[in-house]
Amino acid sequence: MVRLNSAAASFTAREQLFDVASGTVLTMWPNPNREDVLFLKLEGLEAEMQDITIDIHDLFGKRVFAQELDNHGEVFNHAIDLGQHIAPGVYLVNIRVNDQLYTQRLVRQ
Repeated sequence: MVRLNSAAASFTAREQLFDVASGTVLTMWPNPNREDVLFLKLEGLEAEMQDITIDIHDLFGKRVFAQELDNHGEVFNHAIDLGQHIAPGVYLVNIRVNDQLYTQRLVRQ
């Protein structure tokens, strides 16, 4: 299980989650999102090859976006083109790095 400490529950332009056990920091911005691009940054990863899966689900559990990537190094930077495929609403962004799962709420306006 991954425990995350987040700042206040209010929305900010750039939200960060910190995994106490591994020292990994997930940053996702802009949130709330009014644009077509969502940026993700994971810092503090192990310096080995990582299999990364990004899934975005609506609050009904329907997967609206999925992508599998490979990463090598301690930092992962990625931009997701939300385009017009993801309607305004609240979503859960799940990022799986090998066997660790990170979840962040996304508001699309």
